[in-house]
Amino acid sequence: MATTKNGHIELLPSGSYRVRVYLGIDPVTGKERRIKRTVRTQAKAAQELANLLRAAEAENAPDDSATLGLALERYLEVTDLGVSTRATSETYIRRIIGPVLGDVKLRKIGRIVSMRSMPI
Repeated sequence: MATTKNGHIELLPSGSYRVRVYLGIDPVTGKERRIKRTVRTQAKAAQELANLLRAAEAENAPDDSATLGLALERYLEVTDLGVSTRATSETYIRRIIGPVLGDVKLRKIGRIVSMRSMPI
Protein backbone atom coordinates (compact mmCIF):
# COMPACT_ATOMS: atom_id res chain seq x y z
CA MET A 1 0.00 0.00 0.00
CA ALA A 2 0.97 3.66 -0.13
CA THR A 3 3.72 4.83 2.21
CA THR A 4 5.18 8.29 2.81
CA LYS A 5 7.79 9.58 5.24
CA ASN A 6 5.18 10.22 7.95
CA GLY A 7 2.26 8.01 7.02
CA HIS A 8 1.04 4.88 5.31
CA ILE A 9 -2.03 2.93 4.25
CA GLU A 10 -2.53 -0.74 5.01
CA LEU A 11 -5.15 -3.21 3.83
CA LEU A 12 -6.96 -4.88 6.71
CA PRO A 13 -8.26 -8.46 6.67
CA SER A 14 -11.81 -7.05 6.62
CA GLY A 15 -11.12 -5.37 3.27
CA SER A 16 -11.07 -1.89 4.80
CA TYR A 17 -8.01 0.36 4.75
CA ARG A 18 -6.22 1.81 7.77
CA VAL A 19 -4.45 5.15 7.41
CA ARG A 20 -1.72 6.00 9.94
CA VAL A 21 0.18 9.27 10.26
CA TYR A 22 3.08 10.06 12.59
CA LEU A 23 2.65 13.45 14.27
CA GLY A 24 5.93 13.72 16.19
CA ILE A 25 6.70 13.66 19.90
CA ASP A 26 4.22 15.14 22.37
CA PRO A 27 6.06 17.89 24.28
CA VAL A 28 4.14 17.20 27.49
CA THR A 29 4.16 13.41 27.71
CA GLY A 30 7.29 12.71 25.63
CA LYS A 31 5.41 9.94 23.80
CA GLU A 32 5.07 9.48 20.05
CA ARG A 33 1.86 10.92 18.62
CA ARG A 34 0.12 8.99 15.86
CA ILE A 35 -3.34 9.23 14.42
CA LYS A 36 -5.17 6.52 12.52
CA ARG A 37 -8.38 6.34 10.55
CA THR A 38 -10.16 3.40 8.95
CA VAL A 39 -12.02 3.81 5.66
CA ARG A 40 -13.70 1.41 3.24
CA THR A 41 -12.10 2.20 -0.11
CA GLN A 42 -8.57 2.69 -1.35
CA ALA A 43 -9.50 6.04 -2.91
CA LYS A 44 -10.87 7.32 0.41
CA ALA A 45 -7.73 6.04 2.15
CA ALA A 46 -5.48 8.03 -0.20
CA GLN A 47 -7.62 11.13 0.33
CA GLU A 48 -7.58 10.67 4.14
CA LEU A 49 -3.80 10.19 4.11
CA ALA A 50 -3.37 13.46 2.24
CA ASN A 51 -5.73 15.28 4.63
CA LEU A 52 -3.98 13.97 7.75
CA LEU A 53 -0.53 14.79 6.38
CA ARG A 54 -1.65 18.35 5.62
CA ALA A 55 -3.07 18.71 9.13
CA ALA A 56 0.15 17.35 10.65
CA GLU A 57 2.28 19.76 8.62
CA ALA A 58 0.10 22.67 9.69
CA GLU A 59 0.37 21.44 13.30
CA ASN A 60 -3.40 21.26 13.47
CA ALA A 61 -3.51 17.55 14.07
CA PRO A 62 -6.69 16.54 15.89
CA ASP A 63 -5.94 14.22 18.85
CA ASP A 64 -4.37 16.41 21.51
CA SER A 65 -5.86 16.35 24.93
CA ALA A 66 -3.04 18.08 26.82
CA THR A 67 -4.18 21.39 28.29
CA LEU A 68 -2.32 24.30 29.81
CA GLY A 69 -3.72 23.29 33.20
CA LEU A 70 -2.15 19.83 32.87
CA ALA A 71 1.18 21.33 31.80
CA LEU A 72 1.22 23.66 34.79
CA GLU A 73 0.39 20.78 37.14
CA ARG A 74 3.28 18.74 35.73
CA TYR A 75 5.56 21.76 35.93
CA LEU A 76 4.84 22.16 39.63
CA GLU A 77 5.50 18.45 40.17
CA VAL A 78 9.02 18.57 38.72
CA THR A 79 10.26 22.07 39.51
CA ASP A 80 12.34 22.97 42.55
CA LEU A 81 10.80 26.09 44.07
CA GLY A 82 11.20 27.68 47.47
CA VAL A 83 8.28 27.41 49.88
CA SER A 84 6.94 30.95 49.38
CA THR A 85 7.56 30.89 45.60
CA ARG A 86 5.68 27.59 45.30
CA ALA A 87 2.77 28.92 47.35
CA THR A 88 2.59 32.09 45.25
CA SER A 89 2.80 30.14 41.97
CA GLU A 90 0.11 27.68 43.06
CA THR A 91 -2.14 30.57 44.06
CA TYR A 92 -1.70 32.33 40.69
CA ILE A 93 -2.38 29.10 38.82
CA ARG A 94 -5.42 28.18 40.93
CA ARG A 95 -7.06 31.62 41.09
CA ILE A 96 -6.00 33.42 37.90
CA ILE A 97 -4.46 31.24 35.18
CA GLY A 98 -6.46 28.02 35.68
CA PRO A 99 -9.99 29.45 35.45
CA VAL A 100 -9.17 31.44 32.30
CA LEU A 101 -6.66 29.30 30.40
CA GLY A 102 -6.60 25.92 32.16
CA ASP A 103 -8.80 24.17 29.57
CA VAL A 104 -7.01 25.61 26.51
CA LYS A 105 -5.26 22.94 24.46
CA LEU A 106 -1.49 23.35 24.27
CA ARG A 107 -1.56 23.11 20.48
CA LYS A 108 -3.57 26.33 20.40
CA ILE A 109 -0.98 28.11 22.50
CA GLY A 110 2.09 26.89 20.63
CA ARG A 111 4.89 24.44 21.09
CA ILE A 112 6.58 24.06 24.42
CA VAL A 113 10.11 22.87 23.88
CA SER A 114 10.72 21.74 27.44
CA MET A 115 8.62 21.82 30.56
CA ARG A 116 11.64 22.96 32.56
CA SER A 117 12.13 26.02 30.37
CA MET A 118 8.54 27.20 30.81
CA PRO A 119 8.47 30.24 33.12
CA ILE A 120 5.62 30.83 35.53
